[in-house]
Parts: sequence; C-alpha cells; structure tokens
Amino acid sequence: AEFLPDHSFAPGGWYAIAVVLDSVRDRTGNVPRDSLLVRRFRITEEKLLGSIGGDVAIKEEPVARAGGGRVFVEARGLSGSDARRLRVSADSSGGFLFDRLPEGLYLLSAFIDENDNGVHDCGLPFPVRFAESFGVYPDTLKIRPRWPIEGVRIGIGK
Repeated sequence: AEFLPDHSFAPGGWYAIAVVLDSVRDRTGNVPRDSLLVRRFRITEEKLLGSIGGDVAIKEEPVARAGGGRVFVEARGLSGSDARRLRVSADSSGGFLFDRLPEGLYLLSAFIDENDNGVHDCGLPFPVRFAESFGVYPDTLKIRPRWPIEGVRIGIGK
C-alpha cells in the first residue's frame, strides 16, 4: 500500500493517518480484528537535515562516455533508527544528490544497471553471466544538520 497526500506536509508538524479496516482483507481473505488503525507521525524540520552530493566516474571517464545502463547510487544509513537504504539515479554527467537526509552515518556505493532491472546483479556461474560493475566510497560519511557534503566521487571499474 502507498499513501500519497493531497498536499505536502509542513516541516515540524504532527499528523495522523486513520485507516478503516473493516473493508481490508489480506491475501488469504482474513479481516483484521481492529476496526480502525491510527498512526501518528511527525515531519522532520528542514533545519535538522543535511545532504550528500557528488559524481560517479567510470574508469576515470564521465558516465556519458562509458556506455552501459543507468548508474544508481545507494546510501545506507548506519546509525540509530535510520538504518535504511536510499537510492538515486545519477544524471548523464554522473552527478547525484541525496537531499533531506537525517543526521547520521552513511555508506555510499554505486553500480551500473546494465540489464535495466533496477537492482545490482552479482552474476551467475552457469550459465555464465558477469556481475554488474560497482564501486564503493572508501569512507563513512557523517551527515550533520544544515551541513551539505559536496564533491563526493565514487569510482567504478578502477
């Protein structure tokens, strides 16, 4: 299920989502016992967020001249409750931007999606299929509120 609000939420505001469950069924036809599901959440304020920006270089060449499929960059959160993976697609020059990141530690990696399935394929021994090219940023990045990190370069195929 996906929730798409009619308007954007105000930073720092508290909100609640209520779902009436009497008409919801799971894959086997079961109906939940509760009749109403309510979840409350708060939108993080802009002043508590940071960003990571940079570019991807493939064998020391810009992405546009290297060929292959789209290039994806992933940021994996390492700290606190934000241990999740975020993914953006690099533009034609290899540039990427992770905007509005919560404070914490992040690891970056990138891969060339040669078969356009949106995930990194590790390859197969039989029938032989080579792994998609990838690169890992060699250091952990610490995001601090209102401090953008720029100029991060991830190399693929060095």
